[in-house]
Amino acid sequence: MTKIASRLALILTLASPAAAQEAYIGGGLSYTKGTSDQVTGGSGSSDLSARAVTLVFGMRKDIGNAFWGVEANADLAFGAETGNSATGVPCSTSATGSYLCSQSSTIRLVGIFGASLGQGTELFASLGVGRLKGDFANSISTVESASINGMTYGVGFSRDFGNGLVGRGEVIRDRFNNSGQA
Repeated sequence: MTKIASRLALILTLASPAAAQEAYIGGGLSYTKGTSDQVTGGSGSSDLSARAVTLVFGMRKDIGNAFWGVEANADLAFGAETGNSATGVPCSTSATGSYLCSQSSTIRLVGIFGASLGQGTELFASLGVGRLKGDFANSISTVESASINGMTYGVGFSRDFGNGLVGRGEVIRDRFNNSGQA
């Protein structure tokens, strides 16, 4: 499954701006669009288009005008449902292939690296692993909860508004593999 998530988040830093290492937490809204191919049999694929609530936690270390760190984030889609791209039929009505029917959440653990562009603005990239949890069709009339794993990467920007408040935008691409279904 390939999934692209766009995210706008508000991040709150927990350390003073002068600290060489700082923790941050935040939340925001994200929009996800993706396609899930069949695992076995059936016809078509499913298309996902969903809004989600995003939670972010990270640690970063500043090195001159650059920074690096580790971040965990979660997109909570609360069961956003997919539809068959060939027939237009929602998966909950009648699954025509073994694909993703609904997404509950996507959790990612990534390394980040970025640099200051000046005036409180930063550009960064991320690379790591992710896990999507949802319901997958295993026949025309039944679905089963499962998870798939894979690689995730993205690019983004952030803007420091002062007093520990940072606005952030990011485009993430998830490449999950059905062979990790569990």
